[in-house]
Amino acid sequence: MKTINKWVLGLGILVVVLLAVINEQGKSDFDKQATVKLGAILELTGSNASSGENARLGIEMAVEEINANGGILGKKVEIDFQDNLGDNPAGALSALNILANKNVRIIVGPSQTPSANVVAPTLSKLNVLMIAPSVGSEKFAEASELSFNVFPPNKFESLDLAKYLYEHEGYRKIAIFGYKQEWSIAQTQFLRQGFEDLGGKVTIMEHPEESNVDLRTESLKVKDSNPEAVVFTNWNLTGIAARRLREVGATVPFYSVMLPVQQIDGARGALENLIFISTDTVNTEFNEKFMAKYGHNAGFPVAQGYDAMRILAEAIARAKSMEPADVASKLNQIGMWHGESGDITFDKDGNAHKPVNYYKVINGQVTEHKAL
Repeated sequence: MKTINKWVLGLGILVVVLLAVINEQGKSDFDKQATVKLGAILELTGSNASSGENARLGIEMAVEEINANGGILGKKVEIDFQDNLGDNPAGALSALNILANKNVRIIVGPSQTPSANVVAPTLSKLNVLMIAPSVGSEKFAEASELSFNVFPPNKFESLDLAKYLYEHEGYRKIAIFGYKQEWSIAQTQFLRQGFEDLGGKVTIMEHPEESNVDLRTESLKVKDSNPEAVVFTNWNLTGIAARRLREVGATVPFYSVMLPVQQIDGARGALENLIFISTDTVNTEFNEKFMAKYGHNAGFPVAQGYDAMRILAEAIARAKSMEPADVASKLNQIGMWHGESGDITFDKDGNAHKPVNYYKVINGQVTEHKAL
């Protein structure tokens, strides 16, 4: 009898163990994790640190709100921030490998084009999903089924601006002032293509090194090419480029593909009356909430970083999984997302689409000029 009881007891223990194993095997990767561990690769140091820091603040703000409301399906979100050393492609690849080695396979970032376009082709091989807050190139999202971008590619804005300059403003000759960087060169080519396809002429395209902050020689070349208007695609150099052009005697109107607002002060009045195109909008209530928390306006790309994190959290919750392919599938099904940076719709490649807006600098302030 004792032998039988021992046998029954042993069998009972075995059944309990087997049930526990089966139950564990039946759990999804999401169920097995105590927290939702995500990564972020951003420009936290170097020349583009302001962009990376703004994205970080937006991501952290979203995570705080998500966790305060119970996390994702009851699990708190943790973010492992990695620095890609000022939009350094090698730094971005290194940061990606660090996160992949930690088995962090869902990442927000990067926020700049050169780094993003370098890491995107490696995502499928590493089985890593990335959602970028503010990459200006369409190539990032197109490179992998696991790459998404909540910021519309500036290709669409550049082509729209070319049409605006030719058809609305009536120009037939423009100069383009960029700098030697992948995003800038791409926007210059899109502008040229759009403008010349309509019958216009680009008198000159200048792309000095990003480290060149003198720009007098380049400004004289632009002025002497006798354009009817100058279009900037030089982002962080817009203010100094505009100032130099006015100093060498250029009087023609200025336009720009996007405009970092901090460039206005640095231009010392040279950007007055400049018209620029952008899909970038920030919800007023969101900006007030951000200002109350941090004491200043939500700069670019705070709202985009916030939206990237919110959209990602929604996709993970719908997938009930941390498997990149599962989350990517749910991102593709999001439809229109009413974000703090505007209404976002992903296309089949993972690129966002938003309405474009025109703005004008008046008395040193950005005012809405024309919305299409």
